[in-house]
Amino acid sequence: MRGRLVGLLTLAACFDGAGAAGWPCENDAQCGPRHRCEQNFCGGPPGTTADATGTSMGPDTMTTPSTGVDPSTSTAETTADASSSGTDTGDVPLCPPPPDVSRCSGAASPALREATWTEYADPGLGNVTAIVAAELTGEGNIDLAVLSFSPFELRVLRNTGNWSWEVLDTFTDLDMPYDVIATDLDCDGEIEFIVTGAGGTVVIPWNGDSFGGEQPLATQQGNFSLAAGDLVVDDEGYPDLVLASNTAVQLVPNVGGMLDANRIDAYQADFSEPWDMLVLGAGADARVLVVESDDEAIMLPSQRVAILQVSSGAMPEIGVAEPAVLAGNFQNPWAIAAGDFSGTGEVRIAVAERNLTGPGEVSDVYGQLRFFGGPPDYEETLGGGVSVGAAPGALATADLDCDGVHDVVVGYGGASGVDEGGVNIVFGTDPIDVGNEPLLVDFLGTSDGVGVGTRMAVGDFDGDGRPEIAVPDFGAMGTAGARVVFVDLEEP
Repeated sequence: MRGRLVGLLTLAACFDGAGAAGWPCENDAQCGPRHRCEQNFCGGPPGTTADATGTSMGPDTMTTPSTGVDPSTSTAETTADASSSGTDTGDVPLCPPPPDVSRCSGAASPALREATWTEYADPGLGNVTAIVAAELTGEGNIDLAVLSFSPFELRVLRNTGNWSWEVLDTFTDLDMPYDVIATDLDCDGEIEFIVTGAGGTVVIPWNGDSFGGEQPLATQQGNFSLAAGDLVVDDEGYPDLVLASNTAVQLVPNVGGMLDANRIDAYQADFSEPWDMLVLGAGADARVLVVESDDEAIMLPSQRVAILQVSSGAMPEIGVAEPAVLAGNFQNPWAIAAGDFSGTGEVRIAVAERNLTGPGEVSDVYGQLRFFGGPPDYEETLGGGVSVGAAPGALATADLDCDGVHDVVVGYGGASGVDEGGVNIVFGTDPIDVGNEPLLVDFLGTSDGVGVGTRMAVGDFDGDGRPEIAVPDFGAMGTAGARVVFVDLEEP
């Protein structure tokens, strides 16, 4: 997809008019090929657009096709039924599910309880903060996009097989980037990267072998994290964007494949370093969970994970949901993820908290992984949680041993002043209990520890039918990690 900027605010992408019914217009071109400009509105004035049954409907009450979001990812993955938004527009293009690059295709291997590792090292990577995995070249392999904080750049690494990687392109026009996601904004099957950080937010199209022209979004600055999902009830399933800063969570609606910065809404609150977010569900059932990390709150179990939702309407708003918090007794929650950890089909939520012992991310004690049920009750399912490595900072979920149950991958930075970060794996079980001790992968004795960044990736990088974990090495003790570490499971 090659996008363009409209009025310097609205991101456009291969506009076909989907979702434009009821928009103000002056000519047919502003409505796309699916509508005509009639009485200065696309498809006619609000209240005159016919749905599939002939019922008169305005833009605020457009029906939304059934959609769903895979809770194990942070990007929108939607499924569509045969619905359409109107007999005068034909079939509306809905977002098909993108390939799940973390999915198992091999036989169940429950004996996989030991780990091996390999690495891709390049001094030019500097402080690696986040990684996303996707099929980016059309060759069938799982490739990587690697975000570095110093230098400020995004690299795409082509998977050439046998754990070898080739740099396809590097995007350098970034300002203090913290997080990146890969999504398909207009559902045309092509990837766009969205990068956010202290300097703002930019959309970077991917053309199969190189980056397209960047498209800055007029959003708040100082963001720590971002996520995408089908959040707006009447947007026909396109992935909307949410951004989290110290003072607000911003919603950027996606209308007809366009991120519309003219309709941005923000929920103002003190989030104190929201390093991670999670989108659960879709449409009217969608919820946004935001962690309050707060590295100045020491030994005070009073931080929260907020739960937000988006209202319907022509100008959607983001605000508190009911309940408003997952819990308010966390001690520095840093990362959040979801999955089916028991094999029952029920979504559960995992939160990693740091338990800081000093200001400025100082931690000399174990972190903790806590589990909660999904909506509507969000009850904590394991009192006391599971101990994990010191200073956990990233979570990922996937079925690593192909037994049909999601496992939780915890990336941690290690105790302050000691270069001993690594990975814990908590294998899913029914029920998840304290006896399910995590597998510790710390890389000590064979390599320096890994100062894990904020976003890991999971994918079948070697084509063996089982997913592996790609871990960003940010570095520690003033030294850049400059590598991606791959963790693979094997039988003892």
